[in-house]
Amino acid sequence: MNAPCKDIAGILNDESSLGLTKNVDLFYSFLPPEKTEVIGANIVSVMDNGGDEPMLQLQKVDSDYYFPSVNVQVRNTDFDTGYAQMFAIFQFLHGTNAVVVDSTYYALIKAINEPQLLHRDQNTRYVFVVNFDVQRRPN
Repeated sequence: MNAPCKDIAGILNDESSLGLTKNVDLFYSFLPPEKTEVIGANIVSVMDNGGDEPMLQLQKVDSDYYFPSVNVQVRNTDFDTGYAQMFAIFQFLHGTNAVVVDSTYYALIKAINEPQLLHRDQNTRYVFVVNFDVQRRPN
């Protein structure tokens, strides 16, 4: 199985209504610090969080069910635009279910908070965040 952040970034990349492109304005596992020729000031990043403990049954073969969580961040130079993008991602991912990415079945992706302002970075860009609980298993 891939890291959850990689798979969820792929799900966001594949949703055309969000208009995101991996390695241009969509990243996973880190939030690029600076604007470059390729990376804009306004980006989305998906990062892994801890999550809950995996399922454990008497038979280990029945225990392949995992409950990680991911953190999705939107960084934008404009408050309203950043919030709107974060809210669109929130609406799209919350309740997403029965999705297969590579060899992993995602039973449910569920928001655990609404979009909120996390902080303003050193360049005064707004950073919004939503955390999602995930239920997944090998397919």
